[in-house]
Amino acid sequence: MLLYDYRGYGSSTGSPSEEGTYADARAAWKELVEQRGLAPARILLYGESLGGGIATELATEVKSAGLILHDTFSSLDDAAAYHYPWLPVRWLLRTHYDNRAKIGRVATPLLVIHSPQDEVIPFEQGQRLFAAAAEPKEFLETSGGHNGPGYLGTEEWRARVRAFVERALP
Repeated sequence: MLLYDYRGYGSSTGSPSEEGTYADARAAWKELVEQRGLAPARILLYGESLGGGIATELATEVKSAGLILHDTFSSLDDAAAYHYPWLPVRWLLRTHYDNRAKIGRVATPLLVIHSPQDEVIPFEQGQRLFAAAAEPKEFLETSGGHNGPGYLGTEEWRARVRAFVERALP
């Protein structure tokens, strides 16, 4: 498992940007494949919330074992428009993370996890993202808020994620 902070987050320096976070994901991939010698078929990509946008982009560029998106928006534009419907956010945003436009190009097994009670990223955005994705794909509906336990909330949900991981990894 490799966990890292995007530029401008956690212990990382710099300022966050859409292209910068994509570059950070590519660097993490390069570390795993080129430096540590892991086979791409043994790497499962995971992204939660904003991280789902970054993992989706990377999944369009590399061949991995699979992709898990947890409480991920269809696009940052959609998420912003949900929270600020009175503003022309689609014209104002310079950062888009348009996951719905990219997800159909992901050629790896996909698991989308989302809760109808997510107060940050509406459930409908997870459903739209799932609908735009190519097969093979699965959807896991959980419950609770955006920063709640998610799929760790019940044994049934943990088992579904575990089964996906076991199918994806040889």
